[in-house]
Amino acid sequence: MIKQGAKLVSCIEDIIEEYPDLIISSGQNHMSQGHLELQDEEEKRIVDFMGSEAIHFDELLQLSAMNIGQLSTLLLRLEIQGIIRSLVGNYYIRV
Repeated sequence: MIKQGAKLVSCIEDIIEEYPDLIISSGQNHMSQGHLELQDEEEKRIVDFMGSEAIHFDELLQLSAMNIGQLSTLLLRLEIQGIIRSLVGNYYIRV
């Protein structure tokens, strides 16, 4: 696969190098005065879909009307920012 363009990923820096447009936080949750500081409307919409309970990727996909790639990228960005957390079984929850 590497001959076909795949890259070896051995640490978070490898991912960051491949996706430089991801916004990286200082590892802190983006809570300020009781509300989330989100970068765009899509992030706000996805986080709003997540109540206090975990939600499955497929349900988020249906609610958001995004394609799989868009939603996956957005969820990864939110997870790196410390706003959400991925759980076993493709579930996500707000932190």
